Amino acid sequence: IIRFLIARMFYIDGLATVFSFGGIYAAGTFNMTEQDVLMFGIALNVTAGLGAAGFGWLDDKIGSKRTILLSLTGLVLPTILILLVTTEYWFWVFGLILGIFVGPVQAASRTLMARLAPEGLQNEMGSFLVGTLTYIFESQRIGMSAIVLFFLIGFVLMLGVPKAIETSPQSR
Repeated sequence: IIRFLIARMFYIDGLATVFSFGGIYAAGTFNMTEQDVLMFGIALNVTAGLGAAGFGWLDDKIGSKRTILLSLTGLVLPTILILLVTTEYWFWVFGLILGIFVGPVQAASRTLMARLAPEGLQNEMGSFLVGTLTYIFESQRIGMSAIVLFFLIGFVLMLGVPKAIETSPQSR
């Protein structure tokens, strides 16, 4: 349980940081208007919802842990690509791909949490780290790169969560 909570703390903080700073990054790096950022946010929520709905069966079939690991893998690559692209078009493409995995990682985490224990640990260090790195290096790209670190730490820590807790109630 402790391993899961620590892993979750990192990757959920990475997601919270995406939600907190994604619009700032889009506006600052790609000169997106407030309306563009709002439209992107709506589109991102649609892909996240589709991802959550589409991956729900996977959680039942392979378990929450594996669904989380798959989703974290699906978050890392588009996040890295978002930090490397230089056009708004590719920002949209990789951002919407990222959205597909936002829903499943959150849904599978709630499922696994419900199977383990009540929610208890939360962290806010992602926002602080992004702000600090952006300030020190005077670069939003470097600041936002902390998100990749949170996803990777969460992934590595999830590998240590015992297999016995990842099965769905139907398979017990």
